[in-house]
Amino acid sequence: MAENKKSFILYSDLIKSIEHLTNEEKGILFNHLLEYVNDRNPVLTDRLILTAWKPIELQLKRDLVKFEQVKVKRSEAGKASAEARALKITQQTLTNPTSVDFVQHNSTNPTDTVNVNDTVNVNDTVIKKEPPKGVLFNFKNSLIDYGFEPLLVDRWLEVRKKQKAVNTDVAYHGFIREIEKCGKDKNEVMRICIEKSWRGFDASWILGKTEPPPQKRRGSSMFDEM
Repeated sequence: MAENKKSFILYSDLIKSIEHLTNEEKGILFNHLLEYVNDRNPVLTDRLILTAWKPIELQLKRDLVKFEQVKVKRSEAGKASAEARALKITQQTLTNPTSVDFVQHNSTNPTDTVNVNDTVNVNDTVIKKEPPKGVLFNFKNSLIDYGFEPLLVDRWLEVRKKQKAVNTDVAYHGFIREIEKCGKDKNEVMRICIEKSWRGFDASWILGKTEPPPQKRRGSSMFDEM
């Protein structure tokens, strides 16, 4: 198992590979599985049980490769998002105008006290610097920073525009919450939203717990009305 990976997937069709085994043999196979995923390097000697084990082992290895790829993509997306936010703040700070107010001062002594409290007095001149303004929220960039494919984002924004959905930070956070709740690949979910012309998304639609509302009905998901 990979480092910090505490779980694995067993598929329901596994029963076809083990239904010919006795209960005792199934117990040995399950124990071997647990030792394998905990990196204890177990060895099977029974050829019948080994035949049932091999397909399971191959599937676990394929899933591990996918896990590592997803972990790398999420790490890169997180770094890119942090760098983008830092760049926006830096650019906003550099382009923020500074107001300068001039006031008359009775003293001409260049050694006058300098007060650093939002206002600096330097040789009869008072300079006031305004704090940086907040960075404006960008719905599209936030989706890309999270790791969605830019092309899919553009297509989904076209769907939302046709249905007059408002691209607010509330809508963004609601969408991300439902994406994380459903446990599916985020880009695959967005592709489904595009194909089905969903302007929003509810995890229960993918999980088959509820049916999505009619497309023409305003408020395709709980957060689009905000």
